[in-house]
Amino acid sequence: MTGNQSTQEVTRNVRERMYKLPTAHTQGQNQVLEYKVGLDSARRVTRGLFKETHERNIQGYITLPSQNCTEHIFYMLDAPDFLNPVEILVEFETLNPEEGPVLDVDLPKSKKALVPFTKDCGEDGECISDLKLRAQADIKGDRMHPYIVQINQKKFNLVIKLINQKENAYNSRIAVIFSKNIYFAGVEQNDDCTPLGPNNVTCKVGYPFITPDSEISFKMKFEFNATHLLSDVYIHLEATSDSSELNETMSDNEVTISIPILYQAGLHFSSNLKDYRFKIATNDTIPDVIKSIEEIGDAVDITYMIENDRDFPISNLTMNIAFPFLSPANNTLLYLTGMTFSSNNVGGCNDSHFVDPLKIDPENPQKPVPAEEHFKNTIGICENNAGCVSISCTIYPSSFVQFNMSLRIWKPSFIKAVFKPIGLIVTATLTIEDSPLVVLNKAMERSAVRTVTLTVSKDATHGAVPIWVIVLSILAGLLLLALVILALWKAGFFRRPLKEKM
Repeated sequence: MTGNQSTQEVTRNVRERMYKLPTAHTQGQNQVLEYKVGLDSARRVTRGLFKETHERNIQGYITLPSQNCTEHIFYMLDAPDFLNPVEILVEFETLNPEEGPVLDVDLPKSKKALVPFTKDCGEDGECISDLKLRAQADIKGDRMHPYIVQINQKKFNLVIKLINQKENAYNSRIAVIFSKNIYFAGVEQNDDCTPLGPNNVTCKVGYPFITPDSEISFKMKFEFNATHLLSDVYIHLEATSDSSELNETMSDNEVTISIPILYQAGLHFSSNLKDYRFKIATNDTIPDVIKSIEEIGDAVDITYMIENDRDFPISNLTMNIAFPFLSPANNTLLYLTGMTFSSNNVGGCNDSHFVDPLKIDPENPQKPVPAEEHFKNTIGICENNAGCVSISCTIYPSSFVQFNMSLRIWKPSFIKAVFKPIGLIVTATLTIEDSPLVVLNKAMERSAVRTVTLTVSKDATHGAVPIWVIVLSILAGLLLLALVILALWKAGFFRRPLKEKM
């Protein structure tokens, strides 16, 4: 192909034009010559095939002397390289050299020819391109506010734009290298992206070349890899071509993206109760002895459930349960009667001396003698309160764990005490251990808290007269006095002379 052809003609000739291969002809005694023709013989993969065989090699025979030419037609494949010429190698030998004339040993037995492609690169024939690469992910994050990878949003896109600001860029391509915590999930608007490894993809762009002032955009899709947890998403892109480019314009040929991330654990932590209400009646009395757990007071059964969909690997969990046990006057408030678990994935709890600590039964009755005190509302909050019980349990990764916790309101303490309605707060905290990259919610917290409030109220103190009774009694007395005075006045008692009255 000649250098005068247009860019469109180059592309058409590369893909469609049939090339004619002439063979030399000689004069003299008739002799059969065997020849072989190969395309791109120096390359491992050929860019062209012969139309007759659809292979890169072909062979034939010619009888010498001959005045005719033998033609073999080949066509070009959709190859990545249209910058370097196609090499054609012809090798020949007489068919039966032992029965007749032989070829001159001083002359070559092969002939090589190069068929160049047309280049639209100006008068000097050298293409000097200027590639400009841009890339942006649709997720954002920094060290102060990392991106949270949620269990239902594990995909993201990378928008890539390649611009050529000078002469044709032949065989343009973008190499993409990325971290192990993501994997390549596909591409849009570009059908020629090839994974070269688990973390390496190469995309051909603008095949076979990008013309001056052209812009090409496409989108790569990635998905987070749950088997590798890393603190950053890392993507490095580099644009190259077979054309030349000056060193001073290559600084914008690369883009590096690094996004700090955290992973949201697929944990669901819930309880069956949010609040509970109890009332101490005015006629409730303190029993002389307590012989069974049922005699302590009202029962509270709390169930905690932990569900794990295992999207992102986590290490052990710790569950801490705290509740108010003693008042400032050492009166018992809540009495733990039992804890059970539905799974063998609980490593253990430090609850042995907190469950039924008095070991109440008919053979070991307890005589409640609570001290009289005034309860404040803050008595039921376990914050810097020495009277609180704290139980810690280790949980191994599992799909489902259920905690059942049984408590009793220690009624004698509330019968003896003076108080307005108070709330006894039971707090359960679930914490991820040794997993700095995994959080439990969008707030980037590594723990989740569930609270249950047990509200205890008391009827008016026995023997006290309500204010409204006193007010009504005064009003009734005044009304009665007024009626008496009115009756006496009508009877003329106040109009008689003093002596008469005497």
